[in-house]
Amino acid sequence: MLAVIQHDLSQTAHDSASQPGWLRILCSPLLLCLFIGIAVRIFLIVHSSPTIPGDEALTGIQAENILRGLHPIYYYNQPYLGSLEAYILAIFFAIAGPSVTVARTAMMCISLLMIVLTWFLGSALADQAHLKGSMKRLFVFIATLIAAFPPLYDTVLELRSWGGYTEAMIIMLWLLLCTLRLNQRWQAGASHRELTLRWLGFGFVVGLGFWIDPLVVYAVVIAALWLGGTFITGLIHPIQRPNARRTLLTEALFALVAIPGVLVGFLPGIIYGLKNQWANIIFIFYSNSSHAPTLTKKLQMLSLYARCTAPRVIGGSLPTEPYVRLGNSAVVTPGLVISGVCIALAVIAIGLSFFWHHPAVVRTRQLTLMPIVFMLVVTVIFCNSTFVAVENRATTCTQIDASGRYATPLCIVLPFILAAIITLCWQFLATRPNQQTPSQNPQESIPSGTRPNTYAGRHSKSLLGRPIKIVLLLVLVVYFATQAYAYAASHPEAVFKSSGCLQMVQDETAINQYMQQNNIHYAFGNNWIADPITFTTNASILVSPLPFSTRIKVNEQKVENASRYAFLFFVAASEKKPPFVTLLDKEHYKYSIARFQSQPGWDVMIVYPERKISIHDKIFGETINATIFKSC
Repeated sequence: MLAVIQHDLSQTAHDSASQPGWLRILCSPLLLCLFIGIAVRIFLIVHSSPTIPGDEALTGIQAENILRGLHPIYYYNQPYLGSLEAYILAIFFAIAGPSVTVARTAMMCISLLMIVLTWFLGSALADQAHLKGSMKRLFVFIATLIAAFPPLYDTVLELRSWGGYTEAMIIMLWLLLCTLRLNQRWQAGASHRELTLRWLGFGFVVGLGFWIDPLVVYAVVIAALWLGGTFITGLIHPIQRPNARRTLLTEALFALVAIPGVLVGFLPGIIYGLKNQWANIIFIFYSNSSHAPTLTKKLQMLSLYARCTAPRVIGGSLPTEPYVRLGNSAVVTPGLVISGVCIALAVIAIGLSFFWHHPAVVRTRQLTLMPIVFMLVVTVIFCNSTFVAVENRATTCTQIDASGRYATPLCIVLPFILAAIITLCWQFLATRPNQQTPSQNPQESIPSGTRPNTYAGRHSKSLLGRPIKIVLLLVLVVYFATQAYAYAASHPEAVFKSSGCLQMVQDETAINQYMQQNNIHYAFGNNWIADPITFTTNASILVSPLPFSTRIKVNEQKVENASRYAFLFFVAASEKKPPFVTLLDKEHYKYSIARFQSQPGWDVMIVYPERKISIHDKIFGETINATIFKSC
């Protein structure tokens, strides 16, 4: 395995191998991109208000419970999201204590792996296209820089502790990298030992990914298409060596080695399944096979995806900004336009490359075919998914964004498309090839089974070279400048607000202090209020949703068994006495009451009766339920 890793590293560092190690690190463009990525994410954390939606708070609560000695395998009440993220958060909480800022910092550190993997995957794609020298360095650097400074929408999701979405995107990048390197080494005639280790590692990543989040199926489909395509092509057009087909069939059997790797990677899920009658496996397959979306629903989802979801992911616009409303989705951004043009050029080049073998067109296909097919796979699965259909009930582009996280993996391949178009335009439009010998002619066709020529950027100046390079630089400047403006101009209270509850509290500090000062340690509320308070107080104040909506039954039972508990709910700022308070007066209950602004026009009301009122009470039960769930 060490030999495999060393080979991959040597592919990236080949051009600077003669430099001392410490100098290569200090001068590495990857280090620069990491610094930029850290700065961008720190700015967003500091710039935004410490808002944390209920789902993120649940991950924090699970991390706190891990520090108390619990060992969960899956996210609360969702036996398909592995708890790896909660264990990582627990490490940070053990060092710095639980808080929203520490949770965001932990997610920032996790997201940096996406930048590193983008660097290595970019290098693998460059090797696939046989780029060398300045062309390879330019392509890899631009792709990594875009990953370090992604569209705002994508960065916000990377910093959310949603239970595994960021880790799933990391696994997807890792899988794409494993697929490319395995394919390249397979075609290069690597030893059986190396192929065995690569298949074993590939299987482990697949198994780990399916435990973390089945969303990694996007990358698994790509891997199957890529490796399967190589196998079929090798059978139809075998390379020129003795017994080529028989050798290919024998080497294909090494894929079976991936099975034990999958089992090891998915080991937590296997343990859970053995203890819970395979509830995790049943949940995934039953949820996908039952209530499949109708053709009409699929067309609605495709329309919404094309008009709203995908443009937000690619362009970076946030649905929670105050100017977003019905009739003004605000999804069109300069980043969306630039990215859309690059995607269109890549698709056109891929189509042309099968008929026109110009080196720029062929290299565009080699660099962007995998990213474009990945985008297509995301689109097809998104529009046919039962999960997405259940959550995505809207048909218009508004502030409601229930399913955007399922399309966010588009952003992990976007950097390679932009980098490919910029790099190849820079090289082939701004310069003209030097005179070469026939064996080095870049425009000659590449016979099947032979290694194509490489391009190291040895070109002479073109008359239009300087203007074209200036235009390309301006495109990059405009792209990153508009991204920076989007970050700086974003409303702090809207950045991490969930579109599922626009009334949610910006900061629970004042509410927590009031409840602690008044010895209120137990309360009921909806999950948009309850879970953030439980998390930010490290369960010193236990607030639970009502029984039919809670995910942590133990907490709900503790609250229900308390001698007294309060009720927390949203009320309009203009509403002086909600029905629940009116009923308390009618039944002659004494109570304390307090209000805290959650958003403009909305308050959180805390009602603390002096006597315990059962949530199952015949008089109060229906009113409690209606009051707590009146909004969000």
